Amino acid sequence: NAAIPMIESQMTGNAKSPDLNFMMGESLLRIEQADKAVPYLEAALQTNPDMLPAHASLGLSLAKLNRYREAIPHLEKALELDDDGALHYQLARAYQQAGNAARADAVMAQYREIQKRNQEDKEEITKDVQITAPLVK
Repeated sequence: NAAIPMIESQMTGNAKSPDLNFMMGESLLRIEQADKAVPYLEAALQTNPDMLPAHASLGLSLAKLNRYREAIPHLEKALELDDDGALHYQLARAYQQAGNAARADAVMAQYREIQKRNQEDKEEITKDVQITAPLVK
């Protein structure tokens, strides 16, 4: 990820910046280095505990590391950001792996509802923009 060296240079002298720590953690998560992402995301949340995107990324990182019980509270906090259902899906998996099947089922139902709603929206948009040939008289 080309952003990592730029973020590292910005962090020199500004290591406590929640935004820079979040960007570094998110970048590492995107290149499948969840283990390296966790400390940056935790640092971002130490400085700014209300940073929902950092909670989302930390929850996803912890889930990738099979640390499901630790991932759950972060994924829960970030659910309001979930417009495509990905966080709900990961949270359901975390609950399942943590042994809470009932909660996993409830969150999976929410995930399916988001997917259904997004599919309906997509179909509506597609219907609205269909191009038809002009009528020839």
